[in-house]
Amino acid sequence: MALSQEAKQLLQDISNEYIQYRGPNGTVAYHIQSGKTMPREAFVGFTSKHFGTINMGTEEKEVKVSAGEIWWNFHHDHKREVRDIVMEPTSLPQDLDPNGPEIFNRWYVLKKGMAMPNMNATPANIEIFLNHLMFLSDGDSIVVFYFMNWLAWLYQNPSAKIPVAILFYSKKSRMGKSMLYNILSKVFARELVGTGTGKQLQKNFDDAIEHKRLVIINEMARTEKADSYESFKNTVSEPYVQFEGKHKASKEIKNIAHFIITTNNEDALPLMEGDGRIAVFRCLADRMPNEYYKTLAEWMEGPGASDLAGVLMRWQFPADWDAMAPAPQTEAAIYLQHASRSSLTSLVEDMIESRTQPFDKDCGTVLEVATKLETLYGTIERKINIRTVRVALEEAGARSLGQQGYRKPDGNLTTFKPWAWRDQDKWNDRSGSKIAQECGLPTMKEVE
Repeated sequence: MALSQEAKQLLQDISNEYIQYRGPNGTVAYHIQSGKTMPREAFVGFTSKHFGTINMGTEEKEVKVSAGEIWWNFHHDHKREVRDIVMEPTSLPQDLDPNGPEIFNRWYVLKKGMAMPNMNATPANIEIFLNHLMFLSDGDSIVVFYFMNWLAWLYQNPSAKIPVAILFYSKKSRMGKSMLYNILSKVFARELVGTGTGKQLQKNFDDAIEHKRLVIINEMARTEKADSYESFKNTVSEPYVQFEGKHKASKEIKNIAHFIITTNNEDALPLMEGDGRIAVFRCLADRMPNEYYKTLAEWMEGPGASDLAGVLMRWQFPADWDAMAPAPQTEAAIYLQHASRSSLTSLVEDMIESRTQPFDKDCGTVLEVATKLETLYGTIERKINIRTVRVALEEAGARSLGQQGYRKPDGNLTTFKPWAWRDQDKWNDRSGSKIAQECGLPTMKEVE
């Protein structure tokens, strides 16, 4: 197929903007910058209008064909054809991308939106930002230093997955928590940083976090379902997650999302005691004067992103920094862990401490506890059932002893799953029969 130089340039221009994606739902043209797709017919019509046509006839008889149709139907050295599209940050250059040429990695396109770092910037250049973090933490230098290490590690190690989310809690609203998006979306690239309210993200969570390195969840209300928080914790910490976007088949993908949560609710997340997946900022102060926020916003719109990027790029980590370590258990973290507990957990804790039945024994089963609580108290805050009681026991510090076996008085072997809520160490060398006796279950020994 002999083409003029002008025609070749048209096809090159199309390849600069599109790739051909042979996906599970058929072949489409994929717009490199926006990530939007078009089927063949729409693409041919669009490119005919925006890129023009190519003469496929002769000098005597011209036959005008859409440049997009020729691009679609034929192979060109500059045309990229792929079988999958991913967004996997990496430090490697594009020609060494481990995904190979048949997989398009959007990282190389989207990272171009990151602010140009000012390599001369020092912590003094971002003092206004550091002071704001100190304000949002009531002067807690431990969590502020952790957050700076957290940001710098993500910046310097694009492929990193830190198993910790950041929670900003303030007693009052309009404290400047949501302003973090203004600067972080510039530092890490707007298209790589997602944002929305807790309610908005709950509706289409997978779609909202797709291809995002940072996700800022504002105005988080209480996570009412314990299993919802368990699912969220997996997204915080697991290296791979099951992704199921709208109109997309479920598949396992590399987990690149990191979360920053802002809230005015102490119980926004049902944090367990010693929860290592959430680093907590807590602000009980009053709102600063309007001029404070105006000055901060002007810095963020001005040199802030470039200066912060430069500081993060040159950040020196302390010798004991471990990106995989649990979040620091600060006073603020412990405070919210206790504040976020359900009334069911508090009830279980009180009953264990006072040795109220069925906690007069040192161990028992979830079914036994749930049955007793349902009889005595009915519905507390959440419906009492096997699942909510299991979560309450775990939050109260009880420990599952795993599946145990013992013989009933009739000689039949049976199994059960006991929990211990006192003297945790003493159960390690107990037999299933001995544990069953202490749980109050009839065993062979009782009738011998």
